[in-house]
Amino acid sequence: MFSTQSWLVDNAILQNIDYAGYPENLRKVQARHLNSVLSADRIGRLLDAETTNKTFYSALEMLSDLRKGIWKEAYVGKSADIYRRNLQRTYLERMETLLNAQNSSRSDFNITTSDISALVRGELKTLRSKLKVAKNGSINTVTRYHYEDAIAKIEQALEPK
Repeated sequence: MFSTQSWLVDNAILQNIDYAGYPENLRKVQARHLNSVLSADRIGRLLDAETTNKTFYSALEMLSDLRKGIWKEAYVGKSADIYRRNLQRTYLERMETLLNAQNSSRSDFNITTSDISALVRGELKTLRSKLKVAKNGSINTVTRYHYEDAIAKIEQALEPK
């Protein structure tokens, strides 16, 4: 779901349908799934499971795997296409929401008194460090600008004004 589905982006098909705004439409689908994976309730259940099952897939492992997968281009020194950049911006928006969230009556999990903020803050700091190195690698200009923008967004999320 989080990798670019090339078969969905076939120009021979897109030119015959209304393809205006296609990158944004695909981003919305990916955002829906990403928001589900990064819901406070889901992370909370993973944190709860850690107390009873030490071999369980932890919240930290999930967040780390997600970061490395969504930002894999930064880890392997490749440029990111528009679909991946959109997904990465959506990831940053969701992480900022989790970091600075207030408790919601829609959630069964107390965000402000849990480990969620600490885990998200740690993941964002790790990502920021990686992007600072990656932006100087052999990537195209658009990806470099994207990484610089992402670093700025991370810093804003970590230190809101």
